[in-house]
Amino acid sequence: MAKLIRSILLLFFLFSIQSRVFAALRINEIYPAPPAGGSEWVEIYNPSSETVELTQYKLTDLSNKGIRFTEPIIGPLGFALATSSAVLNNDGDTVLLKNLADELVDIATYSGSFNAEKSAGRCPDGMVGLLILHVLTKGLTNNPGCPVSPTPAPVPTVVPEVTKNIVTYDNIHLSEAMPNPEEGKEWVEIYNGNSFPISLVDWYIDDIENGGATPKKFSLDIPANGFAVIELISAIFNNDGDTVRLLDTDKKEKDSFEYGRSEKGRSLSRQNLGDEPVWCTTGPSPHQPNHPCPVLTVPTPRITTAPNGLVQGIMAVNKPVRPLPGPTALKVALEKYGTGPDQSGPNKKVSDPSRRPEAGALLSALALLKFNLFGNLCLYMIVFIYGYKEGLWS
Repeated sequence: MAKLIRSILLLFFLFSIQSRVFAALRINEIYPAPPAGGSEWVEIYNPSSETVELTQYKLTDLSNKGIRFTEPIIGPLGFALATSSAVLNNDGDTVLLKNLADELVDIATYSGSFNAEKSAGRCPDGMVGLLILHVLTKGLTNNPGCPVSPTPAPVPTVVPEVTKNIVTYDNIHLSEAMPNPEEGKEWVEIYNGNSFPISLVDWYIDDIENGGATPKKFSLDIPANGFAVIELISAIFNNDGDTVRLLDTDKKEKDSFEYGRSEKGRSLSRQNLGDEPVWCTTGPSPHQPNHPCPVLTVPTPRITTAPNGLVQGIMAVNKPVRPLPGPTALKVALEKYGTGPDQSGPNKKVSDPSRRPEAGALLSALALLKFNLFGNLCLYMIVFIYGYKEGLWS
C-alpha cells in the first residue's frame, strides 16, 4: 500500500512539473484566407525536447479575438493547430501567443494579399521572419513550401533566450500611438524604414524616462517599409501628457516623442520622417499609413463695392452682405460734408467734387464696420485724423 501511495505521489509531482513547463513555442505558419466554408488556421511549432500543455497558452489576433487550439498538447519538435473563422485579415494582421499569465511568448505579423493557395510561414521552422508560401504545409514542416532549400533546422538543446542572435537596427521609427483607447489596451505602431524585413528581439516600449513605469519588453517582425503594432499588456501612458519611447535590446533610446492631453479613442500620428517630425491627433490607423492632420478652413476675406461706388465693407466669403446705411443717413452726411458752396469758418463745407466720394466712402465705411469697443475707438481716430489732414472736417 505504501509503495502504491509513493507511486501516485511521484506521478502527481511529475504531472505538476510538466504543467508548469513554458517552452519557447513559435508561431510557425498562418493561413488567413481559406476557401468558402473553410477555416483559418495557425500552426504552432515546439522546438524543445519537452511535451507542452497547450491548455497553458492562448492565441489571439491584435483585437484580442481568440483562435482555438484543436488539441491539448504538442510533442517535442512537433506541430499543433489552432483554428478560427473570420478573425484573421486577408491583407495583413498580427497573431499573438501568450501564456495564461498574459505574458507574450511569441508574435508574428504578416502582410500582403492572401488567397486560399497562400500562407505565411517561417523558413526554416521556428526562425524569425515570415515569408509567403505557395505550398501549404498544414501540421508539417514548412521546408517544402520555402522559396529556397533551407538548411535543416538543428535540434535545439536550449531555450531561445540562450541561443538567440540579438541584432539592433537603425531607421526604425515610432509611427503611431494610442495612449487613451476607447476600449481594449494601449498600443504603439512602429515603422520599418529599411528596404528589408527586420525582427526586433527583446526591445522595449517605455514612457518618460524615470517616470516609474516598467518598460514593456516585446519581440516583433516588421516587413520592409512596413508597419507593425505592439499591444501593451498593461497601461503605462498618462492621458494628460507623457513621452513615448522606443528602446533597443540594450535599453538605448532609438526614437521618442512627447504629447499633451490625449483624446479618448484617437491616436497620435506621425506625419513625416526626419529630425523634426510633425505629430497630430487623428483617427487610428494601425498597420496602415497614418491619416493626415485635420485642416482648419479659414474664410477668405473680400471687399465688395455698392452700385454707387461706395465701399460696402469687408466680409467673409459665404457670409451675408451687410446693407448700406439708409438713404436718409447718407443724404445728411453728403449734405454736411460733400455739397454746398465754399464757406469760411468752422462750418466750411467741401465743394470740391473730387472730395465728395471720399467723405461719403469714409462715413459709409465708418457706419458699416462694427468692431468691439477698442476697435471702434481706433477706427474713429484714424478716420478723424485722415479727414482733418485732407480738410474733410474743416
